[in-house]
Amino acid sequence: MADDLLQGGETAYYRALIQQYDKAAATWHRRGKRIIERYLDKRPDGQVSRLKYNILWSNIENLKPAIYAQTPKAEVERRFLDKDPVGRLASDALERTINYFLHTTPFGSVMRQTRNDYLLVGRGVPWVRYVPTFKQAGPTGDGQVTDDAKIGGDASADEPLEELDYETVTADYVHWKDFGHNVARTWEEVFCVWRWVYLTREQMKKRSFADWDQIPLDHCDKELQDIPGDDGKKASVCEIWDKNTRKAYWIAKAWPKFLDVRDDPLQLDRFFPCSEPMYATLSNDSLIPVPDYAEYQDQAQELDDLTNRIGLMQKAVKAAGVYDSSVKELGRLLSEGVENKLIPVDSWAAMAEKGGVKGAVELLPMQEIAQTLLILYETREKVLGDLYQITGLSDLIRGDTKAGETATAQQIKSNFINLRLSEKQREMQRLARNTIEIMGNIIARHFTLDTIKRVSGLQLFTEDEKKALQARLAQMAQAAQGGPQPLGLPAPQQSAPLPHQPGPQIPQGSGGGMPPALPPEIQERLSQPSWEQVYALLQDNPDRCFRISIETDSTIAADQQAEQEGATQFVQAIGGFLQQAEQAAGNPDVALFLGEMLSWACRRWPISRDLQGSIDTLTEKLAKTAANPPPAKPDPEMAKVQQAGQIAQAQLAADQQRSNAEIQLKQMQAQIDARAEAEKAQREQQMAAFQAHLDAANERQKMQMEAKQEAQKAMLETTLERFKAELQAKTQVEVAEISAGAILDAAQISAASQGSGE
Repeated sequence: MADDLLQGGETAYYRALIQQYDKAAATWHRRGKRIIERYLDKRPDGQVSRLKYNILWSNIENLKPAIYAQTPKAEVERRFLDKDPVGRLASDALERTINYFLHTTPFGSVMRQTRNDYLLVGRGVPWVRYVPTFKQAGPTGDGQVTDDAKIGGDASADEPLEELDYETVTADYVHWKDFGHNVARTWEEVFCVWRWVYLTREQMKKRSFADWDQIPLDHCDKELQDIPGDDGKKASVCEIWDKNTRKAYWIAKAWPKFLDVRDDPLQLDRFFPCSEPMYATLSNDSLIPVPDYAEYQDQAQELDDLTNRIGLMQKAVKAAGVYDSSVKELGRLLSEGVENKLIPVDSWAAMAEKGGVKGAVELLPMQEIAQTLLILYETREKVLGDLYQITGLSDLIRGDTKAGETATAQQIKSNFINLRLSEKQREMQRLARNTIEIMGNIIARHFTLDTIKRVSGLQLFTEDEKKALQARLAQMAQAAQGGPQPLGLPAPQQSAPLPHQPGPQIPQGSGGGMPPALPPEIQERLSQPSWEQVYALLQDNPDRCFRISIETDSTIAADQQAEQEGATQFVQAIGGFLQQAEQAAGNPDVALFLGEMLSWACRRWPISRDLQGSIDTLTEKLAKTAANPPPAKPDPEMAKVQQAGQIAQAQLAADQQRSNAEIQLKQMQAQIDARAEAEKAQREQQMAAFQAHLDAANERQKMQMEAKQEAQKAMLETTLERFKAELQAKTQVEVAEISAGAILDAAQISAASQGSGE
């Protein structure tokens, strides 16, 4: 039936699977929605004022960091811990690449969201996705990077060519309602998984979906429902992976045809791009989980009722009562809250006859209410104890303990916590490990060698680089020995960096026919496998070749003290071994055996993974020493004869060198004297020319100073003459003005005297 439907291009078969699953999970969906509302304290309008004890929120917040608190660190190693340089480097490259994407993609937030779904509704699962990004290439390409890889379909001849720009692998969070699978009793019976995604028309166009412009947009957020047009609206698309057909299908909720069909997109042995989900409580008859809250919801409801009742009783605990209305002053005693003040009362004598204040006031009895309140508190504590017995959340995980509790009692509680939490921690670690394993398989199968080289940062040579380096070494060695140059190779004037490796250069020979010596780091890289060997092993079925896991307890808060103790124990154990091995290392066979034993022991010690490369190098040196043992001690008499011959040869060579040195010394002395005379004459000429230039400059400067002084003197004299003339003219004007004033005054005096005479 399935084949007929698929051959007809219909989606009825998978729609039937989805409908069957939705029917089986309907009750769980409704329960999960109520649990999340309870966790977020979403209340109906009629229960806003009702008091609650949100034990669900408290339990979840306590469990979150105990189950998953940080992004794990991946560990990759050969499935069998053999001594294999290619396998070790391939594992190291894959491990570095995985850890890079774990920290550069939202893996941590995805796992935290998955953890929250697991703790609240009882199931959580991420979805791994391979994302190659392309850019235009060829004569029509402008290097513009596209957003995502095309899914299905071939580019037409008119479209520009595309080349891979970069690639990544990431894990997506799948909402607990958006994930599904065929109805089954166990995960082994699941052959089809799917997830719902919500895409805009532009996103469907970029993914090259068929009929993308005709698919109805049936999904919209509640806040955007009233907006006209396509703004904010999306299409509900289901991504289905069928293990039986080993194909992936894309269908839309409101479209009858397949949007896309692809054959085994990721080529994984387990096919699915997701791990088995984390489940809370399951039976062997169904994969529909039972949330943990459902197991203690009755006790939680009882806590809410008791808390609400306690709140109502607390409101009743107050100073309330009645008093004689004829004595109005009594109301002021409680309403005004007066202190150290007497309130006057009219007709106090009549009131005193009635019993005074006690006879006029009657307070509400509080003893029964207070006793009831204490009983409610005790009852709630008992209910909390029952709830903690069910959930296993004792006081230690909540950071609460009693002052008189012994260390033994706390240790018992700690062990109890580990027993109850270990199952949840192992489930979280299993999901993280399986998800990382899928990411590692995608990297090994689909990533290019260039991407792995750039991301991992391992310092290895390619085959071409090794050949180029060996050819350069052969050329330089032959040139150092004075032999003919190989055809097509230039003379070794200066060594150049290796291609794609900006590292150290090849040193030149030291003369005397000696070949050039390589730096230790270059020699080590030459002895290591090439990138092609590592890449070939990565692509050779990584499921069988490698074992991918995560560090123990790396998903929860790190225990620094435990890490330090582990490192200390390792150093002490290896240090003691080396001390004992040093005493027995005189025999080369024993030295080789001890080196192999050290390497074997360290591979079984997880904390030594960062040192395995150095340990293997040490083992290789021990093996070379054992294969080429030092020569035996010579016969003493023969040694004396050889020593005498060597002394005579050395004496003859020394005499010859002394004679040659004397001749060379005389030649050098003559050259030095001639060069000194020439330099002396040259210095004298330079000094004479410099002195002449200095004298000429001084003379020019002296003449310029004299001319400048003459000009300043002439200017000063001119200014002085002009000042004298101006002062003389001004003096004459003032004298004239004074004379005219005197004459005028005399005339006025004369006129005045004549007037007085008359």
